Amino acid sequence: MAGGRADGLEVAGVYAASLLELAVEADAASAVMEELDDLISYMDRDAEFAAFLESPVVDSDDRRASLERLFRDRLSDLVLHTLLVLNDRGRSALLRYVHRRYRLLLEQRLGQVEVSVTSAEPLEPDLRRRLKAALDRQLGKDTILVEQVDPQIIGGLVIQRGDERYDASVARQLSRLREALQARASREMHSGKSYFEEVEI
Repeated sequence: MAGGRADGLEVAGVYAASLLELAVEADAASAVMEELDDLISYMDRDAEFAAFLESPVVDSDDRRASLERLFRDRLSDLVLHTLLVLNDRGRSALLRYVHRRYRLLLEQRLGQVEVSVTSAEPLEPDLRRRLKAALDRQLGKDTILVEQVDPQIIGGLVIQRGDERYDASVARQLSRLREALQARASREMHSGKSYFEEVEI
């Protein structure tokens, strides 16, 4: 399974690199990135469409006809052609990987890196400036912050770049504390010793 996934990532990288080269030649690298973003967002919103695109049991000719009908006037020739080639070669399920790899290659070419920052409330301008400066120094690139607000994290920040994730949220800290207390309680139950026996009154 792991080997198959690695092979898929490698193949997706080839498609992404080819697409980027063509997009750069057409001066459309950023526009193609936006189209791929929109496609993945569409898949995330519509599980039925995602299943149709990724399922190995769907007839490739039927899927090609549907893709042509859906996207002929909505996508650039570059992105639509990539979709159709993936379909014709039985690689439609790799679209998400192609999207991720294309973003990484584009960021490398532009000397940029996109970092997702989740906070409980919108970032204050000064914090945003200091955070970007710190990330620029650490990553050695021009950081593009993609900000998201999620009140459920309570406070702190969750920072993610690709598959790398740094969770400094209050919610995560509380979760760790709860796990530690549960582990201690479990040990004490097995030992017959109570935490409260250590407390002097």
